[in-house]
Amino acid sequence: MHASAAHRVACRFHFCRRRLSCGGSRNSARQRDDVELERRPIPGTDFEMRLSLVTQPPGYSAPLHHHPGQGFVYMLEGTAESAYGDEAVKRFRAGDHWTEPADVAHRVARNPDAQAVRRFLVFSVNRPGEPGTVSP
Repeated sequence: MHASAAHRVACRFHFCRRRLSCGGSRNSARQRDDVELERRPIPGTDFEMRLSLVTQPPGYSAPLHHHPGQGFVYMLEGTAESAYGDEAVKRFRAGDHWTEPADVAHRVARNPDAQAVRRFLVFSVNRPGEPGTVSP
């Protein structure tokens, strides 16, 4: 990532972090909060890039879902447990990253920590208008 782009993402992350920690989120304490930071078309294709900051409260667990587009996740804060398809549950911490496969059941997606929030960035490639997450 170019230095100025990295700086913009970091500034937005810190802005969003302050906003969320100060009660700026409209969601209750048990819901996740997604902030889309960037959305751009990919020239010469029918796809777009998206960058989102996701915050999950302590103990949060997502219902079964899948992602229509390929994604890359980078953990900023907290702990995550995740499993796609038949794979074993994996644990991730701040600084870890992984790939979200497209159209594979995301059967475990949770913040196992009862005290701390989980924050992560998701970079995904989707068709315009396509949701980033689909529940069955």
